[in-house]
Amino acid sequence: SEVINQMGMEVRQLLTSAVEIAYFSRGSIQYETVLRMTPLERDIAVQFINKRLEAASKSSFPVY
Repeated sequence: SEVINQMGMEVRQLLTSAVEIAYFSRGSIQYETVLRMTPLERDIAVQFINKRLEAASKSSFPVY
């Protein structure tokens, strides 16, 4: 059904975001902690990570 497919895509997006946040936080935020975050908290964390990665990519000595 369409609803089940939509929910499946939302779960996949949630888990992908959780993995990315945990990875790019270098262990300072555990995967399980990310899963307990609200959608707004995860969005803010992803925005912060993207901003830091963009700034690092412009540096002559990028740190990922």
